[in-house]
Amino acid sequence: MLEFTICVSSTDCSDLYSNNTPYSFVVELPYPINLPGNWRCNLDALYCNPHEEPPYPLCIHVLLDFVKPSLIYNSELPVIATLAYVIPQPKILSAFIPPFERSVPVNRQIVKRFQVDILDTDLQHCKFLAEKTIINLKFIKQDD
Repeated sequence: MLEFTICVSSTDCSDLYSNNTPYSFVVELPYPINLPGNWRCNLDALYCNPHEEPPYPLCIHVLLDFVKPSLIYNSELPVIATLAYVIPQPKILSAFIPPFERSVPVNRQIVKRFQVDILDTDLQHCKFLAEKTIINLKFIKQDD
């Protein structure tokens, strides 16, 4: 089984995509990732800085536009992970590690540019995130 991990940040492409925020951003990779065959992807970790003031959601949903959509709250969304939200200390980079590995099928053969969205329990953007968000993604090739 072949696998590799990439790390991207909401600030990586701010010069190209000035509307990027910590909760909704576009990533442009320096080189395309070729994914021939049957690939899956999972969220290894999410790092973020929350604002000081609550309210905080019960959970957060991480969406990637290159994974197969799944049903969540009666909506088809490309969710790669749903994480319980533990209230972190403000102004400190907080880590959210999924409790188990849940890989989702990738629906593209080539990944060069992609959209990341982080939604709250009500499927609204997590605007309580400050500064930047970093995500680690693991790609896994399945046997054909």
